[in-house]
Amino acid sequence: MRKCIIALAAMGLFLLTTGASGANGRHDSRWWNTPTYMEALTLTDGEIQQLNQVYETSSLEMIELKGQVEAARLKLEFMLEKEDLDESAIEAQYNRLEASRAALGKERFEFYVHVRKIIGPQRFSQLMEIFKDRRSKRK
Repeated sequence: MRKCIIALAAMGLFLLTTGASGANGRHDSRWWNTPTYMEALTLTDGEIQQLNQVYETSSLEMIELKGQVEAARLKLEFMLEKEDLDESAIEAQYNRLEASRAALGKERFEFYVHVRKIIGPQRFSQLMEIFKDRRSKRK
């Protein structure tokens, strides 16, 4: 189980730090749409479609959750800048911020679990090795 969590964390780091930028400058982490991964993992059209669907749903949710995290962080920052310090309100806001961060982390984790379900354990391990190799080559 620990290995699986470490692998999922590695995948998360990879997805956050790699990908090609599109014409609009947006970061694109849909590795499964690249020929290298499609061939190495022998992804079927159905699997690619499932990965795209999960990505779309999860990405929209993560955008909303990131906004909640940022709003909670700003509210806490504003509260700390005020002349009068209301410690109980600040603590409550901090707890909201941490809850927002946890929800975002959970959504990311659920995405990785969906990927693992779609491609299966063997290809997921293969994917983790590919990510590991690419990371080591960048260093």
